Amino acid sequence: MFLNNPYKGDFDHTPEVDRHGHFRDRFYYKGDFYNLPYSKIQKNKSILIFGGFFIFMILLLVFAGIINPDSSRTIYVVLPYLALLISVIWGVVGLVKYAFSPLRMNRIEFDKGIKRMKYAVYTSILFDIVSFICDIIFIVKHFGDIRFGIEVCYLLLLLFVLIALILFGKIFDHFFKAIEIEQIHE
Repeated sequence: MFLNNPYKGDFDHTPEVDRHGHFRDRFYYKGDFYNLPYSKIQKNKSILIFGGFFIFMILLLVFAGIINPDSSRTIYVVLPYLALLISVIWGVVGLVKYAFSPLRMNRIEFDKGIKRMKYAVYTSILFDIVSFICDIIFIVKHFGDIRFGIEVCYLLLLLFVLIALILFGKIFDHFFKAIEIEQIHE
């Protein structure tokens, strides 16, 4: 049993008799529908754009991890980096759900597709900033003992990731700013 179920009033059922004379419950959706303001071709275009972005971000983050700066040996720098990578992968999961959703989505499809991508980008921005700050703390703390050039390259990659995430947020808002919410009332 869910204590805080966000979809509590979205589904209902009615009892009916099937052809064999058995009672069955027929479940149906009675919540809100989210209509995308464009055609299937434009949706496929958005899937390609978002997919390309997420692949680019994963490759960029893997490259940032391959650089292997001295700070990658400390847990307070590695954990935000891993959380950043996981949040980008979580956005890919939302993209896959969005790709298989229709143009008229129910609330569950909307939450698991579009909202998941949105929150994945928000958390990626947050973890990128945290990772950037942690690496700066590491550089200040161990200034004479590290390879400064590699650390600066790592910081520049994190800055580039942040800029790319903000640009992706602008593109994301452009595609989904005009979603129409169709409310079903009984």
